[in-house]
Amino acid sequence: MADAMDSKSISRKGVGVRLPSLAPAPLPEARRTAAWREAARDVGGVLWPSLGRELRSAGAELGGFVNDLRRAPGRLLRDESRLARQEDVAERSRRAGWCLGVLAAAQGIDLLNERREPEGLRWFVGDLIEARGLVLRPSAAELPTVVCRAGRTWEICLLAGWCALRVGESSDGVVRWKAAQCGAIKSLAFEVGVRPLASPCGTLLAPAQSDWTRVELEAGQLVLTWQ
Repeated sequence: MADAMDSKSISRKGVGVRLPSLAPAPLPEARRTAAWREAARDVGGVLWPSLGRELRSAGAELGGFVNDLRRAPGRLLRDESRLARQEDVAERSRRAGWCLGVLAAAQGIDLLNERREPEGLRWFVGDLIEARGLVLRPSAAELPTVVCRAGRTWEICLLAGWCALRVGESSDGVVRWKAAQCGAIKSLAFEVGVRPLASPCGTLLAPAQSDWTRVELEAGQLVLTWQ
């Protein structure tokens, strides 16, 4: 009995006792991997058709440029409008390649090879919103640039796209968002519309949380945070 009392006394004082952590235990990697893949399927089902068209179009234009370059290199290289067109094609291909790389990364396929694109969030969410026929307010150009110290920018792009897609399905076709930062913690809050979310966020996103990215439903918003 004395031992029990001593133990309780020690527990109250907090001396020599290791208390359990209040933080949730990390979920198995297999569950996180399955969650990323599910998110990529949701987003990719909307985004992939437009990416495929963009890449096919860019490939055809590049092939025509190469053929013309072989036939008349001097004339082609003096055609400033044609050269400007090729620069635009290259930029569109780069953008589509990044979006494709994000979807592939969620499937465990590394096409990005540690590639860092500060504009990647703007590209991914902007192209997804356009492909779904929604409107983003403010515009995608006003989304924050992102380069994470952990080098996994693709996670933020995928989660932001997933949030925008879910919110868009619950709204009047307009996806409203706002960004904030508190110290090293950054966030994007997507306003939920009048209809219920098409997919319960807890089912998919709880396993996908990591120690530096998180999505939570709070006060009528899907809030993505990262550091």
